[in-house]
Amino acid sequence: LDTLHLSVYADLSGSNILEEIEKARDVAREFEQDSVPFTYFSSQWNVHRSGRRFFTYHISMADTHVYFNNRSVHGNFPTCLIEIGSMSSHLPGAFEVYNQVYKYLKSCGIEIKRHHVTRVDLSTDFVNVDFKKLDLHNMERWISRAVSSSVHFTGRSVSGMSIGKGNLMCRIYDKRTELKVKQATAKEDFFNRQWGLNSLDQRTPVVRVEFQYRREALTEFKTDELQRIETLDDLKKSLDGLW
Repeated sequence: LDTLHLSVYADLSGSNILEEIEKARDVAREFEQDSVPFTYFSSQWNVHRSGRRFFTYHISMADTHVYFNNRSVHGNFPTCLIEIGSMSSHLPGAFEVYNQVYKYLKSCGIEIKRHHVTRVDLSTDFVNVDFKKLDLHNMERWISRAVSSSVHFTGRSVSGMSIGKGNLMCRIYDKRTELKVKQATAKEDFFNRQWGLNSLDQRTPVVRVEFQYRREALTEFKTDELQRIETLDDLKKSLDGLW
């Protein structure tokens, strides 16, 4: 797993977490900080001064983000989003991080009633492989039922390609170039170690193959045991099939 997003129906009525987040947000605004430490039942989290559409409250731990709103858990709209980023998905692993978040929310008096997977990205990396030499960006060589396909450039150099769009897509790209463009120094150091390279290596080429599945696509996958991929348990049982 490289990315995992979940919509969660969490009962916040027995918790003071939103009030505590609001207090921390006031501090962030006062000192004009994007985020400040959040020590409510743990010292690992930060509070962000702003949320996102439909979710006013935002806390994070490394590249794991949790969003809340103050809606009723009995409605048809989730009260919480959990988004686990690439580094955490690789180490200690997306499922382990979800367990950590679950335990934290429980310690705060929050009860998770149900959830569903809204997005999962699966990836594998090929170290010491140069994307430019593969000629994968020659779309005439591909056989695909996808309506949409794209070739991506960094400057004048080809750096990736994608097949499909939105709910189900495949991306194959120069991971090293992506990290350099984003100036993601910490992320590059992390993945160098995952790839068995020197943490300062900026030259060894790496090609990433990545599949993105959104909820609309996941609910269409069926197995002998499952009618659709809905929950984390469903996802665990279906990972080999998705690959």
